[in-house]
Amino acid sequence: MEQIANAVLAVLIIAVYTVWVVALVRWDGKCHCDKSDCGTCPYNGACSHQREGE
Repeated sequence: MEQIANAVLAVLIIAVYTVWVVALVRWDGKCHCDKSDCGTCPYNGACSHQREGE
């Protein structure tokens, strides 16, 4: 039973890592956010929406 759990965990780790790498490759490096979400934006200070308002 423990071997099955370890195998499932290993497959899950490989799947998550693969999805993460594919997402990084496909990301264009731009901030695609909505102006209504500026209060919770992770790009605080670096977003083009914030620079427009200055």
